[in-house]
Amino acid sequence: MRKVLFLASVVLVVILFSCNKEIDKDPTRPVNPEVDLKMKSNNGFAENDMVMFWNEKAATVLNPGFTQPARTRVFARIQVAVHDALNSIKPKYEHYAFFERQKDADPDAAVASAAYWVMKRTTLVGNPPLDQWYTESLATIPDGQGKDLGMALGKRSADALIANRANDGFTQLIINSPNPPNGVNPGEYRSTLSAANWVPTQTLVANRNLPNWGTVMKPWVIQSNQQFRPAGPYGVNSAEYTVEFNEVKVKGARVGSTRTAEEEKIGKFWSENRPSFIWNNIVRKAIQNKKLDAWKTARLFALMHVSMAESISSQLNAGYHFYSWRPETAIRLAANDGNENTTGDPNWLPALSETPAFVTPRPVTGAGNWMLQIIIRS
Repeated sequence: MRKVLFLASVVLVVILFSCNKEIDKDPTRPVNPEVDLKMKSNNGFAENDMVMFWNEKAATVLNPGFTQPARTRVFARIQVAVHDALNSIKPKYEHYAFFERQKDADPDAAVASAAYWVMKRTTLVGNPPLDQWYTESLATIPDGQGKDLGMALGKRSADALIANRANDGFTQLIINSPNPPNGVNPGEYRSTLSAANWVPTQTLVANRNLPNWGTVMKPWVIQSNQQFRPAGPYGVNSAEYTVEFNEVKVKGARVGSTRTAEEEKIGKFWSENRPSFIWNNIVRKAIQNKKLDAWKTARLFALMHVSMAESISSQLNAGYHFYSWRPETAIRLAANDGNENTTGDPNWLPALSETPAFVTPRPVTGAGNWMLQIIIRS
């Protein structure tokens, strides 16, 4: 657990540090202290209130009805559009999909417009009051040319981002991919157990959830989804596999577990299947403590959510490639795995099977680090 938290802290520190890396100081703009002071006090030129407002609204609309991969994709689209809009007003960082120099545009209007139009053109669950939020946010900005320019700029940034990611592979996504079929050899993936409409007495049924997300989704910044593919899982007859098998079996069991009260709390914490929200909240807290301006705030959100999207695509690519069975399957079928140091339990279920409609954490990763499964399941 400490290693996980340490790595998370390192990632956050690196991202925060990168926010200070300005690549374009706009040398064509003459230095005028009076003008600079006026612009910095004009509707959040240096403040990040509007960026934080629309980030919170993005989290609100992406909560219901989105699985984590889809949620991550939309979160990144929103934050990158906001980032590009701001950097068209004052170029401080490298743009992604849009750059159109417009130094007289109001930053808050650009932020609100960029976020609004990406969300407006996204299929959302329910009927979130996007128009109301947009009207309320624009009402805080004095009418005038700057506001009009900012609104138009933000919309163009949203349009450019949507066009850039229009053919990102999302329409080719298959959540329950039939290929490759369920495995037959030890170590190969099989459908796991779940109860779609959970009641305590309901019979668990096999549920196949092997999305092809990582094979069809277009990367944001890395060369390919397999560029950082990890090493494969341990062989079923290896000593490493045996150690981790036995640890998961006793620590992660729904019945007869040896996990401590602290491990129980850790497991429940990490069972949260919305990492975009967890990391978004972590970043929001870090921003509040550092008092970043609008540009650095937008950059930080964009970096984090693009990194999240890339990591999920890479993870699912590895799962699809290695096609490894889940600990649930490995333990239930261990009598025939060919490893004399593992003992099967055909009735074994993970701890999270006590949670409604959530038996085995999905989608399958198969990336080879079963210690993470201990954290997730116990």
